[in-house]
Amino acid sequence: MATQFSVEWKPQAYADTTADNSAKTFVCPAGFYYQFLGVYINYASTVTAGNRLVSVLGKSGAGDVLCSAFSSVTQAASLTYQYSFNIANPYITSLRSTTSIAPMPMIILKPGDYIEVIDDSSIDPTADDMSVYYSYLARKV
Repeated sequence: MATQFSVEWKPQAYADTTADNSAKTFVCPAGFYYQFLGVYINYASTVTAGNRLVSVLGKSGAGDVLCSAFSSVTQAASLTYQYSFNIANPYITSLRSTTSIAPMPMIILKPGDYIEVIDDSSIDPTADDMSVYYSYLARKV
């Protein structure tokens, strides 16, 4: 008998607001497929000098990069920026007020795959505050 699965994609949202962390990982659990629509990030940098560069990576369960999206701007010390990565966004190379807007490739994750949101520069990874809000569609396997 063929495996049964749902063809209905249901809208979902998840927030990771744990403080003192500039790297976030969101894993697709067993029994589901996730199609990501967007990632919104609020990033408060500490006084530690250096330019932060935010990126969103889709990775396989083995850690291979499946897709990536990068902000077009860097963030210096003692600032709070917002980053909007969305499949429908244009690529804007400068800030809109304190917001970076960038496109994100469409990605469907299978169980064990994950989205990683990081400061590529890793300036102050245990003190910078990054809150990440994910919007996605979920489908049961």
